[in-house]
Amino acid sequence: MKKQATTKTASVKSVTASRAFPQWGYLLLLAFAVVLLYFPTSGFDFVNIDDSPLIHNNPTVIDPSLSYAACFQQLLFSPYYKPMTFLSWRLEYQLFGDSASHFHMINWMLHLANTLLVFWVGRKMLLRFLPEPQEALQAAFFLALLFTVNPLRVESVAWATERKDMLFSFFLLLSWLCYLRYLESSRYLYMILGAVCYFASGLSKSMAFPFVAVIFLLDFYYNQPWTFRTLLAKWPYVLSFLGLVVVYGFANFLFQQTAPVVASAASAQDAVLLAENQITSLPYIVSLPEWLQVIITTSARAVIWMGHSLVPVYTSIIYSHNKVYGYLGPGIFLYPLVLIILFLWAWRIRNKHRYVLAGLLFYTIIMVPVLAIPRSEEHTSELQS
Repeated sequence: MKKQATTKTASVKSVTASRAFPQWGYLLLLAFAVVLLYFPTSGFDFVNIDDSPLIHNNPTVIDPSLSYAACFQQLLFSPYYKPMTFLSWRLEYQLFGDSASHFHMINWMLHLANTLLVFWVGRKMLLRFLPEPQEALQAAFFLALLFTVNPLRVESVAWATERKDMLFSFFLLLSWLCYLRYLESSRYLYMILGAVCYFASGLSKSMAFPFVAVIFLLDFYYNQPWTFRTLLAKWPYVLSFLGLVVVYGFANFLFQQTAPVVASAASAQDAVLLAENQITSLPYIVSLPEWLQVIITTSARAVIWMGHSLVPVYTSIIYSHNKVYGYLGPGIFLYPLVLIILFLWAWRIRNKHRYVLAGLLFYTIIMVPVLAIPRSEEHTSELQS
């Protein structure tokens, strides 16, 4: 009887598997969604925010007499260094001319590739706690669908300047996929390819900079031991990280961020600099010690961006910090507590639901470049890309 029951169960699973929706079907649905939503952007023109100085009036892009090496020289040693982005624009301009159409078209094609990569990465990650392949496929499909239809993606796809988002995401997801393949197969070639993709992602946009920490987070997610040997094996990623530190001029950037704060206010000019570098001008925050201002406002931005990613309402390119903090009122002081409670809860359930803590840590790591810059009167929605 027991043998018959086992045979019957296996038969049911076999029939279910044969009737399951195939992976290529999910991929076609995702491709259809991207084309349906973003193909109309192919007819869009350039906009008057950054497109002119960065693309169609940028000698690095449009001047055929300049070497392609110029793409790797513009903005070198600054946090805005993005040679891969300039290189893609230059190749396009030289091949297809100055029409805005192909710039938008390649943006949504890259978004299509990113959507499929989210599906593949999600499927591998979800198999960690959804052992049934069909369940993991379905969950990965809805994850990729939510990624592609999220209104916050529109700015990155429809704005030619945001090619940097498309490229950085593309190479970052490729790096992620390569590292997962390395964990599955132990083939070191995947580690090297992943590190190369990570470096290319960083050369597309500085938001990729902290991804090296995600590699260690993936070890935690998959219960990989942290031994001297496993840490040493990650040298290609560490080497790519150090290379990005150099080309970004990271030390100079930190100095520029902190220098105005310690400057003497002996002159009127110094006073103006100090005023411009205030975290906020709201009286109930500005009177606090600076370190406390940073904790409160950074916590508020982290929680707001997290919520805005899930419920993207009132989207805009630019938000005034003062207006956002003013809208929150004294309730802004609760945001550090919200973050502490959130992480304590994730830590408490980590044994049964490791993905919750891993997800929170992933979000925090990826957002470090934005959260680490408190002195700005504006923050942009696309930074969540």
